[in-house]
Amino acid sequence: MRIKNIIIYIIVCLIIFISFKIPKILFEIENKSIGMKVYKMQQIERKIDVEAEKIYLVKAIHDIDSEKSSVAISSSDGEYVVESFDENKSVFLNKELSKLKEYNILDFKIEDNSKILYNLANKFYRNLTNDEYIINDVYLLINEKEYKLGIESKTGKLLYIFFYKENLKENESIENIMRNYVKYLDLYIIDDWKFESNIIKSKNEEDDKFEVNILKSEKADLIVTMLKNEGSMPSYLLSITSSANYSSNFYYK
Repeated sequence: MRIKNIIIYIIVCLIIFISFKIPKILFEIENKSIGMKVYKMQQIERKIDVEAEKIYLVKAIHDIDSEKSSVAISSSDGEYVVESFDENKSVFLNKELSKLKEYNILDFKIEDNSKILYNLANKFYRNLTNDEYIINDVYLLINEKEYKLGIESKTGKLLYIFFYKENLKENESIENIMRNYVKYLDLYIIDDWKFESNIIKSKNEEDDKFEVNILKSEKADLIVTMLKNEGSMPSYLLSITSSANYSSNFYYK
């Protein structure tokens, strides 16, 4: 009888010991599992080449496009400001549009003393580490045609521009224009840009076709696109985004 009690006592002690140990063991297994998942996720998300990641504009574009970044918008409520065009004084010609002509990207033919109307809205982005970026969204009216530009405030570089066929540089292929755009962005030091072109149908208008030209860098995990709308008034959208945000390249950010 005594031996039986001792055996029962030992069994009870083992049950109590195991009941305390099992949750700890399960918790440690779960921790390792979560750790592996986080590690694998980081491995998947981290596609950017180490050297490319050091370039400010590469990091800025990825942070701006990230779903984890917060954004606030300030607008001038659609009011347009009139500016007289002067080759020596025009803000947009000297700071933005003239650079596109200099790099053989686009050419805005603006007559002397013509009026440029513009509207400005700012988008403020902040990532999880509190890095901040500002995109100046500029809407221009030139000769009754509307243009859209997105300017990264620190570098002053155009991250996107909406324009028309008449603004294309003569005798320049689409691929050359896009490669010149990469030079303009100072991203030419990334050496793996690859070009491809596709024709797609519009989802909204059956008659319209879109020509999508892509210049992609695996090292920077970035995509430059030249989207052409072959409608009654051919228009273009030239922009650069992260590869993950490629689909949003078909509308304005």
